Amino acid sequence: MVVRWLRGILRPATLAVLVAVVATGGCAGANVGYGVEAPPTAPPPPPPPPPPTQVGGEQAIPAFPWPPPKPTSRTTMDRSLLARNDGATLGEVARHLEGALSGVGYGERSYYTVPGGFALATRLEQITPDGTPKPDPQRWSTALPEQPVFSLGDYLRALFAAPQGDYRVIVFIVTNRAFATSGRPATNEQAEAWLSGGLDRLPRSIQALPFDADVEASALVYQFRKSGHGDPAVALASSTTSAATQLDRSGIVAALRR
Repeated sequence: MVVRWLRGILRPATLAVLVAVVATGGCAGANVGYGVEAPPTAPPPPPPPPPPTQVGGEQAIPAFPWPPPKPTSRTTMDRSLLARNDGATLGEVARHLEGALSGVGYGERSYYTVPGGFALATRLEQITPDGTPKPDPQRWSTALPEQPVFSLGDYLRALFAAPQGDYRVIVFIVTNRAFATSGRPATNEQAEAWLSGGLDRLPRSIQALPFDADVEASALVYQFRKSGHGDPAVALASSTTSAATQLDRSGIVAALRR
């Protein structure tokens, strides 16, 4: 009846468009009226890791995730441990850190860029529950790739076949930016995208930055526990041993004071 009336007042082309619109809306309305919902939309994929930063003609510098994943524990380091004189640069701080780490067994390390500075990650080590490194060769018992740059994914794959126990990675962040961590600890699923592999030395462009009053250094301790042979390593959300105590028991603080 309505269509017959519309034929009398509308042109055929206009009527066809109107009928199509009403039909489409009617179907959608029927779906809504009878409670038929559209299929759920899949959540968007997680953002990719930050791209490496290219500075001038230097090698691209891998970026550390920012803000950093929540560590097991963290501490702010005394500036006097990192520089002995005013006017120091980040390059001098990095060399002092390298020397101290090498002196207590941390011969392998990886550098990353962060806003306003750099991050330095140590090699994975096995520790006792109180944060003291295990004696050699147990301390470095995991089979890691023979290459200067490796990822946390390599760490976790190595831990799959490692003995049960506690393991640790220390990340030093030196920056003039105040920062908070991401609020949730790193998980096995996130680990592949966490440390994508850093450089074995700090690029000159970052070495030249001043270690002025705005720059602070933090130590972020990421601990993992392996409960049994063949079980995955689990990131620990907290520890009874503080980050400051672990730096003491690792020998790093004493080495920085020399």
